Amino acid sequence: MEQIKKISLTDTVVDTIKEQIIMGTFKAGEKFAPEALLCKELDVSRPTLREAFKVLEAMGYVELKSGKGSFVADWKKTKENSKPLFIANSATFQEYIQVRQGIEPIAMRLAVEKLTDEKYAELEAIHSAFINAINKKDPAQLLLLDEAFHQEIIKLSGNKLLINISKGLVNLFRQFRAYTFSDSGVYSNALPFHSEILKQMKERNVEESVNTITRHLQTVESDMHALLGMIMSDTD
Repeated sequence: MEQIKKISLTDTVVDTIKEQIIMGTFKAGEKFAPEALLCKELDVSRPTLREAFKVLEAMGYVELKSGKGSFVADWKKTKENSKPLFIANSATFQEYIQVRQGIEPIAMRLAVEKLTDEKYAELEAIHSAFINAINKKDPAQLLLLDEAFHQEIIKLSGNKLLINISKGLVNLFRQFRAYTFSDSGVYSNALPFHSEILKQMKERNVEESVNTITRHLQTVESDMHALLGMIMSDTD
């Protein structure tokens, strides 16, 4: 499927650049070559490269500076000495969670009503790829596929306002997803909810689909608080 191919290509670019950063080919603070040159070297489109850089930024390997370009982050220092950026304002991050809890159940209700066999097959393919990413313990793939699963449901709703709000939230949540999917307990928690969501959607059960996505997001919130608690206790 086209979306899975796109996710796999983005993941390949993420892995390639991350490996070069870790090996020292790209040095901390160094500015990356212009997009056109990187796209030619990696044989990818600009949207794919930009998506990969956003993932790498969330993972702490790249720093995107508005109007200046993309730079290699001091990833060792960041991972050893710094808290994830979302912890700097956990109250605001809590608001993001609340917005997701508000819009995704609405989107789910609309999505089930509009679900086609073709769209269900796309969701099922994303879910299968998510399971493979769990088995490979691939955090970049997990991040991209989790986003894709939720975004496909929201797009299926057909509500342009919900879709635009969700797009705005994706980047805000990306660093949290990158951080949490390094914890096996978190993506293990997501898996049964995604499976149940697919089951209820296939049966065209609107109320149970909405109930499951609501419980899923409540678990996401609980995971967030648990991780925040561990991080804060480690810094005391």
